[in-house]
Amino acid sequence: MLFGSELPACFRFVEVSAIDACSDTSSHGEPWSRIEAEQMRQSPAPDGTLDLGELPEILGYLLRLSARASDQLVLPVLRENGFTRAEVTALLIVCYNPDRSLQALARAIGIEMPATQRLLNALHTKGHVTRRNAEHDRRLTLYRATESGHLEAERMKRLSNQQDRRLLEGLTTEEQQELFRLLRHISRPSST
Repeated sequence: MLFGSELPACFRFVEVSAIDACSDTSSHGEPWSRIEAEQMRQSPAPDGTLDLGELPEILGYLLRLSARASDQLVLPVLRENGFTRAEVTALLIVCYNPDRSLQALARAIGIEMPATQRLLNALHTKGHVTRRNAEHDRRLTLYRATESGHLEAERMKRLSNQQDRRLLEGLTTEEQQELFRLLRHISRPSST
């Protein structure tokens, strides 16, 4: 059983009403079968591993696991060099897109403007980004990578890629290319 054989009264009701008495929907209105209800009752395997059920078939779960695996390899290297992943992402976007506004950079990075401002301020303090007022609108600040910013961005990209390649070991070149193609396809902003 999910909670063991002896449950407090409040949980006994949940168990009876949500699992035993309801074969069409869970307590949240989600459809499920008796087989799924029985799987919920099962305890972990004797070796301590947990049954993941259908999680390995869920895209978001796999993407999170992949991101975590990448973070475990890449983040220590970036930290040793005085960067966060967000700073490297922001710096690379500024390098590829000189003289862009905070709003445009925040949209490209995929975070809110205050967080983008903090990243750009940190990069400015490190000497990797300059800022200037736009000639056509003095209220608008434009950002550009410095020479050291370009050098550091390329160095951090190279170090990150070296670590991420370890995740791709065992895949053929064609499989790696297909993986990146598919990830780019699903990560495109939707038009809806």
